[in-house]
Amino acid sequence: MVAKIDVNPQTLAYFNQELMRYGFDDFCFELFYLGDEEVPKLKAFSKLNAKQYGKQRYQVVSSNRALDIRNDYFSYYANHDSYFNTRQLKLGVNVWDGPDLRCKSGRKIKQLYDDYKVRSIVNWLLPTKVHWHGAYHLFSGNTRAESLANVERNKEPLHNLLEVFCQYFVSVHVKELNPIANYKGISEKSIAVLKLIAAGKTLEDISQELHITTRGVCYHIDSLKEAFECTNRSHLVDKAHRLGLL
Repeated sequence: MVAKIDVNPQTLAYFNQELMRYGFDDFCFELFYLGDEEVPKLKAFSKLNAKQYGKQRYQVVSSNRALDIRNDYFSYYANHDSYFNTRQLKLGVNVWDGPDLRCKSGRKIKQLYDDYKVRSIVNWLLPTKVHWHGAYHLFSGNTRAESLANVERNKEPLHNLLEVFCQYFVSVHVKELNPIANYKGISEKSIAVLKLIAAGKTLEDISQELHITTRGVCYHIDSLKEAFECTNRSHLVDKAHRLGLL
């Protein structure tokens, strides 16, 4: 189950207040992999299905309610949701069509959102200064038609608001939000090795600090170079910076 990132409470309260002006009473934010980015050769990115999303560790959320909506959906419903399994999100506005009420799973999903008083969801994807896309999941008690009309009426100011806070969340919390770490694409030990390489530590330094053998350090480095398709350590560090891991 995903945990919420500890965001400055005054910043979060201001953002929530601004979103409510446009009819959205809760949100989740993550860094998102659309499928067209250059990504490491990691199992976590071979296919981002519902099961893989279930492994996500952190998101920025507006409230405990938003966190519960996300966790309940991915714990019990996402695997059976035809929308989730067939959706093709694009940059900009993506308005949820609603559950397929012809099937039992769709009716259960409707009940989930009814329990949380969610009548529509807008997924809004934005480019960022790091390698990934920022993705908002905006929850509203308004109908789909009302949310769509709100977005169309206020598209420019709403886009500007989301963009400002997207860049803020990324600049402050990129290490938690980064999909490579967030989806457990590489181990925490490998990330620790990577950070120490970037800090200029020798194999012996890393071995002592992490309490593993130098052979173990070399194993992590070789695995990282293979996954990130790098020929040497400096190339590896440079690519890790571009991917927002460092």
